[in-house]
Amino acid sequence: AASMATMRQLVTEDADGANDEEESEFVRYQAPEWTDDSLFVPSARSDVYAVGALLFEALTGEPFTKPPDTSRIENADIRKMLDSMLHEDPNVRITSHGFAVAL
Repeated sequence: AASMATMRQLVTEDADGANDEEESEFVRYQAPEWTDDSLFVPSARSDVYAVGALLFEALTGEPFTKPPDTSRIENADIRKMLDSMLHEDPNVRITSHGFAVAL
């Protein structure tokens, strides 16, 4: 099994193998727990964060930034779901099952 440090390195490498977080588009969608200084271990809730980031972009038409400003989303239910998907603490973040049910 790969160590967490190895997994984090693989996730931050871009297509040509360079490890440059500033240039990698993928990094912008990563959950906070993928950083080296996170107290949390990446899990399925990390994927929920990434889907939330993509949904944020689709709804706002603007690039996802951290921390996200969901106040521009008018629908309160969608805003609440996004806030839960994009929470920094994965233990507070909605589960993948909860997200599927909400859809």
